[in-house]
Amino acid sequence: MHRYQYYLVLLCTLISPVLYVPRLLLEARYSGAMTAVGIAILIGILINYLFKRSLQPFQELSLTEILEQYVPSSIRFFLFSLFGLTWFAAGASVLISISFVIKGFINPTMDIYVLLLCFLIAGCWAALRTTMTILYNLELWLLISIPLILFIWLKTIRNETFSWDAVLTMNDYLLNAPSWDLIAVSSFLFTGYISLSICPVNHHSKRNFHWLWLIPLIGTVVFSATFFIPIGIHGTQAVDKYVYIWVNTADSIQIKHGVIERGVFLHLISYIIMSLLFISTSWHVATEWMSGAIKHHSAHVKRILVGIVGIIVFVVGYYASEKQVMTLTSSWFSIRFIAELLLVVVMLGVRRRVRCE
Repeated sequence: MHRYQYYLVLLCTLISPVLYVPRLLLEARYSGAMTAVGIAILIGILINYLFKRSLQPFQELSLTEILEQYVPSSIRFFLFSLFGLTWFAAGASVLISISFVIKGFINPTMDIYVLLLCFLIAGCWAALRTTMTILYNLELWLLISIPLILFIWLKTIRNETFSWDAVLTMNDYLLNAPSWDLIAVSSFLFTGYISLSICPVNHHSKRNFHWLWLIPLIGTVVFSATFFIPIGIHGTQAVDKYVYIWVNTADSIQIKHGVIERGVFLHLISYIIMSLLFISTSWHVATEWMSGAIKHHSAHVKRILVGIVGIIVFVVGYYASEKQVMTLTSSWFSIRFIAELLLVVVMLGVRRRVRCE
């Protein structure tokens, strides 16, 4: 069970291009983006350490079970509702974004509501599977998708148009002060998985701390690839002219001796898989949070919750523009970051209370 925590870390970091993280950071490349990531690394290390420490007294309990047993009902209702809505919104953002990407880059003539409906059916069905089924599929598909993503990164760096001078130019802006919004966006690479940690594990195990260094390492590698590679391909000036920067970057790759000639298709295949994984995982977690808020964990209630969210997402996705979705997603990062800081504070309070007893 211990390894699944790191699969959730990988999922949150690798899905960042679909959630506009590279786009938002590249827009602020001259105004503190790299400093924001540095601060987010330090915050991520601290928060992850405190979060793991807060779980140590509890054996074989999930995060929701701990809160149900040790947190007052009013605070518990607020937390469960907050995280439920937060992760329903996360899955919705990815679902709508990937639908826009497929329409724009694969089949521009396809109606957007057909794409939304297809992803909604797949996402809703997968979100209602058992936790272990989702985690097993997460492991399998990550092992398939990660080599494709690494291959795209490597081919892009080796592209003859890649400019290391453009990348090194960013050193001039390394110490610029970032905004709160940038720190919140960057923190998703290092702490976004925390409220997805619903599976019961042996929290007392020392392995929880021995491998903690992997979290900042994974986040830093993903940030470096998704931030600097587009700069090397498009240059420091033109890099913020694209909404889906990594789709355009992957489209610059030609695989001369492969069955698939254009790199963008490999990129889209991997991120369609990643998007479906993220939608199913985040909505599954959201149903656990929301059913905990209403104190009813039956499968029937979870189906109703997912069905209501599916209808809302279909309507929003049909009428919302790409710019509106990106603006809402940017606001979501700040809400998520505050919510996770609050969760860590509550868990530290629970740990102190249990130890005093």
